[in-house]
Amino acid sequence: MIEIIRKNNICIKANDKKVFLDPTISESFSFISHAHEDHLPEIIVDEPFCTQETFELIKAKNPSFKANIVKIGKKINFDDFSVEFLEAGHILGSSQIFLEFDGLSILYSGDIKTFGLTAGKYRVKNADILIMESTYGLPIYKFPSVEEIISELEKIFNNENNFSLFGYQLGKAQDIVKILNMIGIEPTVTKSVKTYCDVYKNFGIDIKFTEEKTNIIVRPTSLISKFIGDENSIVFTGWSLTRDFGIKSLPLSDHCDFYQLLDYIVEVSPKKIYVVHGFVYEFCKEIEKNLGIEAIPFSYDISNTSLYSFFSRNQ
Repeated sequence: MIEIIRKNNICIKANDKKVFLDPTISESFSFISHAHEDHLPEIIVDEPFCTQETFELIKAKNPSFKANIVKIGKKINFDDFSVEFLEAGHILGSSQIFLEFDGLSILYSGDIKTFGLTAGKYRVKNADILIMESTYGLPIYKFPSVEEIISELEKIFNNENNFSLFGYQLGKAQDIVKILNMIGIEPTVTKSVKTYCDVYKNFGIDIKFTEEKTNIIVRPTSLISKFIGDENSIVFTGWSLTRDFGIKSLPLSDHCDFYQLLDYIVEVSPKKIYVVHGFVYEFCKEIEKNLGIEAIPFSYDISNTSLYSFFSRNQ
């Protein structure tokens, strides 16, 4: 008997074991998909499992953090189940988590991007059950290519003005630095952004930046409020398609857009989908309309969802 329940984020109950995915409290068998704070445990009872990259990114802010290190692409066998971390393309070290329980396969997407500028190339495996994000799970979210983003930047930049570019200090900021490098610019980065850029460089990610003063500086999004109305400030976020940030914005995201999420589902080819994070109800309807796959909005108002009926129908 296997159950997936919405407890301590996501819990898979298999026989007498509990497996937790991106839990708030790391206990039993806990697996962390990546180093963004909304996916990290606040309390550690038992040390979680994560990639070396994720471990180092977390330690950059929390030096006391401890974990079991997992190598991407290497299968780990436990008594009643196995786990394999797969590249997710979201940020450095980000992973999908592939689990097998006595013939049933479950894939947890974590946060995903089908191509990454400074993250590993994502890899997909077929799974019976897919537990996936829907951060941008509405048809209005269709992102431009990197080439289109670069073209827009080249129209905006000039040699006379100073520019402030904003992105999340972990993941997005490094992508911004990479894009600037692609057009021959080595930007200044703030101290908080540099902390994570240094980790990226330590893992061989080719990004060039400086703490010396230049006319282009990459800042964390937490500082945007100080630059409202500044014509030479730009924020990079997928939310720019639907939100006004008070400065210029470009829709560069470290997540899949709506159409990439549907393509991802096709690649995984699941029999059933649980949707977490984002537009869960709307995206489930879109999945069933576009792909004809049963999709369940797995928000916290669903306390217990059993896979027993799934086994009965699909053995």
